[in-house]
Amino acid sequence: PLLLVFNYVAFRGCQLLAPDWQALQREETVLESRFQFLHTRLRTIAEPVAFSGGGCAERRIIEPRFEALMKHRWETRFKEYWHNVVLMFFTDYSLLPLWTQRLLSRNYALRNNPGHPKGLTPVNAVSNFLFDRSIMFPQIAVQRLVNSASSFERMDAACIRCLELVAAFEQASQSNGGARSASAGEMVKPQSNADAGA
Repeated sequence: PLLLVFNYVAFRGCQLLAPDWQALQREETVLESRFQFLHTRLRTIAEPVAFSGGGCAERRIIEPRFEALMKHRWETRFKEYWHNVVLMFFTDYSLLPLWTQRLLSRNYALRNNPGHPKGLTPVNAVSNFLFDRSIMFPQIAVQRLVNSASSFERMDAACIRCLELVAAFEQASQSNGGARSASAGEMVKPQSNADAGA
């Protein structure tokens, strides 16, 4: 149980301590738009700037924006790299979880297998295998449980989008239905007037 609790805390901690990717993306978009605005402005006034010798002034205006954008991108990639390293170390089964499983299986085999001159009996081999699997599958289950939290958030967002689409279709069909009934009423009225005149 302590191993599973540690796995859950490690997996969930990696998710909770992740950088705020949306905020980083928003900041990068703002910096990119500022730099693009100044760069586009320079391209449109390139000839007057070259004629008047104002290249150094324009460079002093544009370069700080470019350097701020590059610095932000480097910091973002640095955070993303170390987050992925830590996440892989704790959550990829071939790293820490596998080593934990192998160490526990080794300790179980050393304690529970008697030193027999003929080697292991089939019962001992099967018990070692079952103990190994009894460690592996709960660790995988804990990992799936932790990953299901983010999956549920994505599913919730997808369901909200589907419900918004259904509501939009219902509203459109209701407004079209009202328009059809109104147009049908307009078509009926002239016929009834003609019949009354006849």
